[in-house]
Amino acid sequence: MKRAGAIGVAALTTLLGYTTYLPSAEAAATAAKGKCGLLLEQSYNDRCTIVVKKDSITLLPKSSGSIRILPQLVSYFSLADKSTLKVDESLALYQNIRPWWLGGVPGWVKKAMSSKQNRHQFVIGYLNQDFEPSMALFEVNDAGKASGIFLELAKATGLRTGEYRDINKAIDPRLKRSLVHDANRQAKRVAGMCTSRMFDDAEPVLEKLDTFVYNRSNEISIFRGSEATTSKLEQIAGDARDYCEKEFKRELAEIDAARRARLEAIRRKEAQRRAAAAAARARAAEAARLKARSAFDMLASY
Repeated sequence: MKRAGAIGVAALTTLLGYTTYLPSAEAAATAAKGKCGLLLEQSYNDRCTIVVKKDSITLLPKSSGSIRILPQLVSYFSLADKSTLKVDESLALYQNIRPWWLGGVPGWVKKAMSSKQNRHQFVIGYLNQDFEPSMALFEVNDAGKASGIFLELAKATGLRTGEYRDINKAIDPRLKRSLVHDANRQAKRVAGMCTSRMFDDAEPVLEKLDTFVYNRSNEISIFRGSEATTSKLEQIAGDARDYCEKEFKRELAEIDAARRARLEAIRRKEAQRRAAAAAARARAAEAARLKARSAFDMLASY
């Protein structure tokens, strides 16, 4: 696949129109209706919605489940044409994939394969949740909303249209700040629960925080210098759990010995389970990191 020339956000805004925003409880989102397709999977939907927020890109096909794309795992996005949609069939990455453009594809997809770029058709190259390469094609029904989607894609991914992500660069400071902010927000909620001695209610929230740290650390592990961010996230989660442990032990001192002994046994069992889960996740994370780096290298090669 040839790399498309980079187009600045300001130029796109001038060419394509204006942005419309949808309110959200957490952050503003930009949405547009149209058609979408997962090219490598040869899956197409004539009724689809794309929603772009600062921390996610979501495709909502009418006839199938949603597809969530993490901005940090986007390799590139660009206007659709013949040069940006075809893949290099000589790459080992695609040896087991039948070239999608040789099969039966809808007319709107064939139109996107023309040599002329249409301002309302674009493709996103990314790694899916299994850290495998994927390509999503989207055609916006209302061309006037295309500029809003491109603008938000640029904000969310930190890329310009046609620009490929360089995983050898240091992790984006904006991404680091966003991850740390989200982790601190969850940790603050945990602290409030544990201060109120709501330990049973706090445990699922702690698990959610641990999962957040694990997943986000796994996703950014392909970037240079991500170790410091990972350590910070792990510290936040560790401090939250330590605080709850401290509050829990304080409560134990206030109840009778029998109750204290029973609760301590529960906590030891939980600690053993977490330790075993952490060891398993560490092994899985390393394997996923190597797989993700390999997939990014392959995506950048065509």
